[in-house]
Amino acid sequence: MRLIKKIAVLLALTMILMVLGGCLPKISIPGNLTGDNGETTDENNPDNGNGDTDNGDSDTTESYGEGQELTAFIDGYLAVKKPLYDNLAESFNTDTDYLAYGQLIGMSASDLTIIYAEMFDSVEILGGVFMFGDIDNAYKRIKGDIIEFGYDYTYKEGNSGGLTAGSRSAWIGFYNMAKGSIKFEMIDDKGADGYSRTIIEINKIGDKKYISQILAYSEYSYSDPDSNPATGIFTLIDGENIWSISGEQAGSRTFSYKSIYEQNVTKIEDLTGGFTIKTTASFVDGKSSYKAAEE
Repeated sequence: MRLIKKIAVLLALTMILMVLGGCLPKISIPGNLTGDNGETTDENNPDNGNGDTDNGDSDTTESYGEGQELTAFIDGYLAVKKPLYDNLAESFNTDTDYLAYGQLIGMSASDLTIIYAEMFDSVEILGGVFMFGDIDNAYKRIKGDIIEFGYDYTYKEGNSGGLTAGSRSAWIGFYNMAKGSIKFEMIDDKGADGYSRTIIEINKIGDKKYISQILAYSEYSYSDPDSNPATGIFTLIDGENIWSISGEQAGSRTFSYKSIYEQNVTKIEDLTGGFTIKTTASFVDGKSSYKAAEE
């Protein structure tokens, strides 16, 4: 019943997003990864080794039942984030604080993408079918404490999401259950018609404490790829407090970033290297704060 309700919600949200003008990116590059210096490129592989810190959600997972590991972690994260996000959103005048509004929209849209990852808990039951995008080769594999999930699919025919024949969708994800750390990367490659790459990483670093980063880059058929920046939204949640920073860097399909997957990172400032800060927002001890960088 939980899965059926979630699918219904996702269908409704997907229809709303399509009406607003576009589909969420839902793919990833097989093999984006962590080098010795923490910088990630498409040429490396993520380190899936075991670490010393155990921030996993074993008791939460038990309440959801076997096979619902991704759903349990993501629902736990969103349950903590949502009221804090609401506090942050209500503290700004969205009629005048345009940059703040844009940052909040980015945070909200990323949460919809995060929810899509829960669908991988059902792909084995459905014989490799991912419920959105006509994907039929999705997978979820458990190897010790690590869950690998994703797909890599080339469309033979176009679909209603704007993907034409020959378009490629890919999603690759890892979840370390012992560390409470998840990452997934999504890519839609439409050839000359456009390209998008989105990376999401979330670490649970304590009780009601999470640190996350959302990185995105897009190309459009009507724009110069060199003019499109890579964007980042970096968020720290600690109990009843939330801090969020948005930034940009020169974009390309292979933009580099510092991965936090399975890393012991607790400071939001450690995530923003290489990005020009555009906005900072917070809701701390019941008080909101917002600042836009001076051009």
